[in-house]
Amino acid sequence: MIKIAHFGAYGTNIGDTVALDNIRIQISKYIEQDIEWVPINVIGFLECKNNKNYILKTFKEHLKGCSALFIGGGGLLEGGPFNDTYTGWKLPFNDEIFEELRLEIPIYVIGAGINYFRSVAGFTEKGVQGLASLINNSRIFSLRNDGSMDSAKEILPASALDKVIEVPDPGLIYDYEYPRMTIEELNSKEKVLQPAFNGGMHIMIGRFLNNENFNKIIRMPVEMGLKILPHTPKDYMHFPLNFAGFEIAWDKAYFQQHSSIDSYLALLKYYENVGCSIAMRGHGQMIALALNVPSVYFSTQDKVLNFSKKNNLIEFNVDINDDNWYARLNNLFARLTTEQSFLDSWYDNRDILVSQYQYQFSNLCKQIAEDLA
Repeated sequence: MIKIAHFGAYGTNIGDTVALDNIRIQISKYIEQDIEWVPINVIGFLECKNNKNYILKTFKEHLKGCSALFIGGGGLLEGGPFNDTYTGWKLPFNDEIFEELRLEIPIYVIGAGINYFRSVAGFTEKGVQGLASLINNSRIFSLRNDGSMDSAKEILPASALDKVIEVPDPGLIYDYEYPRMTIEELNSKEKVLQPAFNGGMHIMIGRFLNNENFNKIIRMPVEMGLKILPHTPKDYMHFPLNFAGFEIAWDKAYFQQHSSIDSYLALLKYYENVGCSIAMRGHGQMIALALNVPSVYFSTQDKVLNFSKKNNLIEFNVDINDDNWYARLNNLFARLTTEQSFLDSWYDNRDILVSQYQYQFSNLCKQIAEDLA
């Protein structure tokens, strides 16, 4: 038996939960012993603004008997709203914390994302120092393939950047996928919108730019015949679900009941019913891609746009800054659901990408397992 602490965002976002569990599933293939996983939830640290005493106490308690600390996946690397914390960024790490913890176990950061929102401040110098401290104290430090590496190059000193590698987001790695469909088969299944809303008004302004855009998005499920597929409680905030025409995959109570790492599969299996989607969330984009659910991508955040750019999917992407974005999105979705050749091109691109992701992530897991042996 080996005991591994696993730090991440638990229980509030299906995309983060998927990423956490996919890491566990894949790494377990290469470690001969049974693994006891010790979850450490980032939420507790954020509630106290990364209070130093809380950090030290929590890690000392949770790391007892552990052979390693895993961090990720998910968009854990963020400044902006967390610039006023003790560490100066989202995570509870800086040189002072590492000096006092005196960890004797390796740290592996696995497919974490640098999270930027449009119109929101990024990292301060203090936050960059904290991020560099985590990199320098990690045995392996990997960023997900959504443009995070480009962001790292803009802010990190060369000494830290040299230790950073890029890997597929863990949300892209599964041991199964759904079969290809014809246009007729696709249209016999549900069409869904995977929305993306946030609690902070400044983030929402950066996403949608103006009320006209926001109102168009709110009407999309009715006007385009889409069922709403939420990823977080925030995705329930703005749709008038009590009005005719607004259908939702599951209600908020059911979502919250099944959002933990022990029960999220009840939510994930819904993708089996989906013929195609419009994905606004990063992990909505990735989960659908990996499970072979044809989609077009509506970017209101750079990580969605940059993932499309970096992964040969820009043909299937519309950005909210594009001229006539609503008409372009409707046209792209119509092509996906009516043109077999266009649908097949999505499948062909996807098959090449997912094969690469599987190979790359497998190599990372092997490297970690060998290092732990």
